[in-house]
Amino acid sequence: MSMLCRWIGLVLQSFHLQALASVDTKPKPEEGLWTGSLAGRSVLVCLQRDTATDSEYQPGFFDLRTGKLIRLRPDPTNETQWLQDDPKDAAMRWVFKVQGDRLQGAAISDTGSRSAPISLSRFRVSHRPDHQSCSPRESLFDPKVFTHKILVGQEKTLQDKRYRVLTAKGKDISAIELIGDTAPIKQMNRWFANQLREDLNEAFNCPDSEARDAGVSRTYNPQNFDSRMEPLFWSDRWLSILVHNSSFCGGAHTNIFFRYQTWDLASGREIDLWRWFRGQSQGKISIQSQEFRYGQTAPDGLNRLLVKKAVALRLARSKGGKTNPEQCLEALRTNNEYLVYLSQGGMTFIPDFNYAGLGCAEDIETSLDEITPFLNSEGKRQVAAIKAASNP
Repeated sequence: MSMLCRWIGLVLQSFHLQALASVDTKPKPEEGLWTGSLAGRSVLVCLQRDTATDSEYQPGFFDLRTGKLIRLRPDPTNETQWLQDDPKDAAMRWVFKVQGDRLQGAAISDTGSRSAPISLSRFRVSHRPDHQSCSPRESLFDPKVFTHKILVGQEKTLQDKRYRVLTAKGKDISAIELIGDTAPIKQMNRWFANQLREDLNEAFNCPDSEARDAGVSRTYNPQNFDSRMEPLFWSDRWLSILVHNSSFCGGAHTNIFFRYQTWDLASGREIDLWRWFRGQSQGKISIQSQEFRYGQTAPDGLNRLLVKKAVALRLARSKGGKTNPEQCLEALRTNNEYLVYLSQGGMTFIPDFNYAGLGCAEDIETSLDEITPFLNSEGKRQVAAIKAASNP
C-alpha cells in the first residue's frame, strides 16, 4: 500500500510541476518590447518576468533622451502591477492595461500625489516572437538602436505606386516606406520601420575583425553588414518584396538572410502564399548554414513543373560555354523546396538552397494558369481575383 501511495504521490507531483511549468513559461500580456511615452518623454520599455538574478536581463525602461536605464520589477503582492526602482521615484508604481499591441496606464506614487501617463505600442518584427527577452544580446533593448538617425529618401515608383527608401545614417541598411494614409499602409510601414531597427541592431552586434580580436563588441564596419528591402510586385491588392541582408561576423563564410514577403494591402498583414496550395501549412523559419529562410516543399506536380523550368533555364544559361550546367543540374533536379512571391507574370519560385548552392538558384517564373491545378479553394479564389483585376 505504501508503494502505491508513493507512486500516486509522484504522479500527482508530476502533474503539479507540469501545471506550474505551463503557468511559468507562458508570457504575460505585458511581456516584451515596447516603445512610446512616459510623462511625455520618449521611452523604450522591456518587461520580462524572469526569476533569474542574472544582470543579463534588465527589465525596465530607457529614457531615449538621456539613455538612462531605470529598472522595473513585478510587484510581488500584485501581479498586474510593476514597481519602478529609480532612486528618485522609489515609490512609483506602474498600473496599466494591455489591449492587443497597446499598453495604457500611469506611473503612480503610493500616496497618489503624483501620476505620469504611460502610452506604449508593442515593438513587432515579422520573424521574431512578440514576447522578446530583455537581454541586450537577444533583443533590441538598446537605446542606440532607437535613437540612430533615419534618413528619408526621394520618392520612387513601381507599377505607378509610390514609396520612399529609409536608410540608417552612415550604414548600408535600408527599408521601404509606402506613401499613403490608409490604416493598412500605416500598419505595414510600422512593420517595415521595425525591420530596419532590427537590422540596425544586428549590425551593431556584428563587430569588424579588429574589434572582435580586441574583445570590443557593438561596433560597426560597413563592409561587414548590409541590408535592404526592395519591392518586386505591386498591385491594388498585393505587394511582394525582397528582404535581404548579408553579414560577415566571423565564421567560414558570409551569412545570408533573405526571404520574399507578400503583403495584403487590404488588411496590412503579411500572408503566406504557400497556404494557397493544396496540402500546405504555414511556412516556418528554417535554419541551415546560418541562413534564415521561409522555404516550403512544393506539391509533387508543381515540383515537376518547377524542376523542368529550372533545368531549362540553367541549360540556356550555359550556352556559349559561360557556365558548366553539370555543377547545378543535379541540385536543381533533386530540389523540392522553394521561396515564392507574386510577380508580373504570375508567381516566381526560387530554389531554397543553402550558402553553397546559392549560385545554382534560378528565378522560375510561372503563369497563374500553370499553377492553378495545384491550388486549394482559397488559392483558386485569390488567383481568380488577380486575373479579374488585371483584365477589367
